[in-house]
Amino acid sequence: MEGTWRAEELSSVERPMVPWPCVCGPSIDIGNDISEFHRLENCTVVEGYLQILLIGDKNSNVANQELFRSLSFPKLTMITDYLLMFRVSGLVSLSTLFPNLSVIRGRTLFYNYALVIFEMTSLKDVGLYSLKNITRGAIRIEKNPELCYLDSVDWSLIMDAEFNNFIARNKQAKECSDVCPGIMENRPQCGRTMFNHNYSYRCWSSRHCQKGHPGSQLLYSVPNRLTCDRVTAACSCGISWCPWIGCELDVMGEHQRGVLQVEQINKQLVFPASTHS
Repeated sequence: MEGTWRAEELSSVERPMVPWPCVCGPSIDIGNDISEFHRLENCTVVEGYLQILLIGDKNSNVANQELFRSLSFPKLTMITDYLLMFRVSGLVSLSTLFPNLSVIRGRTLFYNYALVIFEMTSLKDVGLYSLKNITRGAIRIEKNPELCYLDSVDWSLIMDAEFNNFIARNKQAKECSDVCPGIMENRPQCGRTMFNHNYSYRCWSSRHCQKGHPGSQLLYSVPNRLTCDRVTAACSCGISWCPWIGCELDVMGEHQRGVLQVEQINKQLVFPASTHS
């Protein structure tokens, strides 16, 4: 493939001291208690699904908020199946919890969904500001009474099948004040796209623009240090996210024209019958 970096071409490239990816699984269920999150420590990739559900209630909401403010897993960059969030009390945003989650592959789906956020009573924004690609499957975001910043995300930049998404019964858009970074200072920091007949600035929250839009840096910068530790190694690079694809960047992405372009290529929760609005 034209423009692809192969292992033999990397022999003279500086080899950074990057830890070998830590693959956790198969699949991880976190439930009932926040202490269960220790299972994600040092995980770079979750092989399988990640389900986080049934943690706390309205009486533990304030206490859980304090705990979630300092709980973070910045090493996690990929989930190979799906991510499900269900009734986790006190979690206001996923931005601190998973700041570098970049890819949900959707190899195996939850009722055709790769991302499910359901009945999260405290959640105010999704906040997955590093998410660049949902390779397969749709999203379902439903019954989250405080959740805003849904109309400010252009899902077509992340996935191909955004028309199958189901987003309903969250906080009404007219009650949300979705202000992207820089708007209040009259210095917008985010780019604008047309999505759902709405040409608007794209962001995950008041602090984080949506990456991957033409108004800012739609494509990733080429890492200045890239190498493979062995022939079948995961790529190691000097940036916070690297496609976990082996030594040839031709499975999920390719090195061409100076950019690394991402290729757009059923358990305890049962959804009630509903139709798309």
